[in-house]
Amino acid sequence: MRRLFTLGLILFVPFLSWAQIELQVFYSTDQKDVYETSDIRSMVFGADQLILNQVSSDVQTYAYTEFDSLMLDEKPPLLSDVSTGTIESGADISATSSKDGTLFLVPDGTPVTFADFETAVSDGNGVSEEATANTAATISTTGLDDGDYLVYAVDEGERISEASDVITLVTYYPPVLSDVTTGTIEPGDDVSATSDKNGTIYLVPEGTSASVDDFTAAVNAGNGVSETATADTPVNLSTTGLTDGNYVVYAVDGDGRISDPSAVIELLTTGLETFSTSDVVLFPNPVGETLNIESEKELKSLVITDMLGKEIVRMDDASGISRINTSSLDAGIYFIQLATKDQKVTHKFIKK
Repeated sequence: MRRLFTLGLILFVPFLSWAQIELQVFYSTDQKDVYETSDIRSMVFGADQLILNQVSSDVQTYAYTEFDSLMLDEKPPLLSDVSTGTIESGADISATSSKDGTLFLVPDGTPVTFADFETAVSDGNGVSEEATANTAATISTTGLDDGDYLVYAVDEGERISEASDVITLVTYYPPVLSDVTTGTIEPGDDVSATSDKNGTIYLVPEGTSASVDDFTAAVNAGNGVSETATADTPVNLSTTGLTDGNYVVYAVDGDGRISDPSAVIELLTTGLETFSTSDVVLFPNPVGETLNIESEKELKSLVITDMLGKEIVRMDDASGISRINTSSLDAGIYFIQLATKDQKVTHKFIKK
């Protein structure tokens, strides 16, 4: 039986060498030698010897009685330690192959062939990384579309592993605010807010454009406040130094995604009774060059601010004022705060 078995290998090995299949020699002493058949120039069986002539080393001779059997390794590689579940697009995936070769991350449903894996990579729908046996490899998902993906390991003989569990790539949602202080508070009081993601929480004037640059500008100008946010942990934002007016809170995560604004928070200095907006009429609105003011009460002061809370016009003595020249203002939305001796009101107007 031994002679028939070895004869079959003699006839088969020259064709196997093209596929780079491993040749494993097992011994009764638990020793094992492994050869890539592409590295074997020739393999000859005699009556009692196996002679291997390797490309990169001397001829090796094995006494026929010293080993138990020859086995050609045609098993596919095994995957292990693969990142699974839902991850953010752009994050790395880890995977380990039991054999040297290539790791592929391809869309779920890709035909299980080496050629189709390579096509997915070349089309930008998949990613490949070189695999070293039993060594964790990192596969980047940068540039891949959201969806379900699978990892495969392919050895140097193009044998393909079983698929990994499904990996779902998603573009993460912006942060979500909760437990935000609302209503009317006095300047100097804290505003509390919670983000569900790490990042930054901003308190800025209502009407501030929803961009990180504008939030930062408001803070730098002294018209807003920011605090570092830890996911699901309440943050206190001090309103000390902020002027009276309407404010909103935003959360921004580490990647610059911005939450929806909170409900309006009004900062109001106590001791001043607000009078109804119906007591003051502004016209025309939108305004071109002149904003007219009609008030049932004598005005003491007025302040005009832009959307970021930057002071544009201040009149500490506004008695007798019934019109304001707005020709120098840029087009946009502005706030005008009007105060009497013991009352005040804030109006919004548009400069066209």
